[in-house]
Amino acid sequence: DASGIFGNPDRLAHFLGQCAHESMGFTRRRESTTYSNAARIKRVFGQGTAGRLRFPTLDSCRPYVRKKRALANYVYQNRLGNGNAASGDGWRFRGGGFIQLTGRENYRTYGKLTGMDLEKWPELAATVDGSWKIAIAYFTTQTLHGKTAMDWADLSHFANVTRVINGGTIGLADRIIRTKA
Repeated sequence: DASGIFGNPDRLAHFLGQCAHESMGFTRRRESTTYSNAARIKRVFGQGTAGRLRFPTLDSCRPYVRKKRALANYVYQNRLGNGNAASGDGWRFRGGGFIQLTGRENYRTYGKLTGMDLEKWPELAATVDGSWKIAIAYFTTQTLHGKTAMDWADLSHFANVTRVINGGTIGLADRIIRTKA
């Protein structure tokens, strides 16, 4: 419910700060996955989930330089409800919207919550309307330790609001700056 965010200045600040970070200042509503060098790919995607090393060396990154579809399909394969790299799910269900919703499972879940068939039409996540609806639904329903991002915002716990949104604390300093702006 958007009123839970917009009726509370602290929640609104955290909401806008997180969305601004994830969308690069509201300039991106779709993850590009275009990287021009192997070092950047290794830095961003080297370590996978559950400690899996996706890219052990710079040489292992090189085939994905400037290959946005191949990179998305590789790094998002077999996670978040996606199929293997050949399925194309990584690209289709890459980060979308102001919150950068990722994965077939999330597209299905948040599609139902927002009344959009995001699994069938993933590009709807990148529309302005879809971006806001998804961000609001995510911020008000996604939890960490039983608390939503709104609950963590009420506690001014920047790191846990970020963990709800991102799964980690990537970009925490920027998120704090954008929240306090």
